[in-house]
Amino acid sequence: MPLSPELLPCSKCGADKPADAGHFQPRPGRPRGWSSACLDCIRAADRARRPAGQGKGHGNRRQSNGQWERRCSRCRSWQPEDTEHFATKKQAGVTYYTWCHACVREHARNRMRERRTDPIEAQRVKDERKRHRDSPQGRAWRRERYVIDNAAQRQRHTGAPCTLTAAQWAGIRELFGYCCAYCGCQPGQLEIDHVIPISADDYPGTIVGNVVPACQECNLSKANKRVEQWRPDIVPRVRDLLAATVSNAC
Repeated sequence: MPLSPELLPCSKCGADKPADAGHFQPRPGRPRGWSSACLDCIRAADRARRPAGQGKGHGNRRQSNGQWERRCSRCRSWQPEDTEHFATKKQAGVTYYTWCHACVREHARNRMRERRTDPIEAQRVKDERKRHRDSPQGRAWRRERYVIDNAAQRQRHTGAPCTLTAAQWAGIRELFGYCCAYCGCQPGQLEIDHVIPISADDYPGTIVGNVVPACQECNLSKANKRVEQWRPDIVPRVRDLLAATVSNAC
């Protein structure tokens, strides 16, 4: 009897299982697009081959102090298994961890250095940079960078810490739903607003927990006032959102 199109036979146990990421590993280069053995058989073989407690992944994954760690396939260093330390790619809905971010950056720098040694490639690099600057993505990237750079420049005159990074600012905007923290509107561009203003005596700096996204109208209206002086009705909501921002950053 022919098999159903949704079922594939396992080469190890011989069982017919659904052709999805929950039962087989995706293999785009193979004829049927999936591994010949099912995930259960692969895991059983890994457990038999690896020492107890080491975990799966051909020795590239382990659990330390209750946290999963992964070894970079390039520099062979152990780092926490998350997107903050590793670059990821998806195949058939499954996320794969590849090189660590340090190796990715080093490889990109080396590749760009090699390209710039060739006159033809160097001219192509210049053309690519010019096209990116003139594209909508390039203009949007520069606007976001200007927000962070301007905040850092203002901090030089106050002496207060300025630890806000572009990744943290992007996470804060995503947490607020890309809306103004005060009025809830969704403008084209959000500005950084300090909940405790720069002119205050207890101003902590441009750090996570003191910055929120705001539209230009609310930012100008609030000026150098505290939230409780400007709009006491939204103090509880802003306080809850700031607490969520700090907990996500930690």
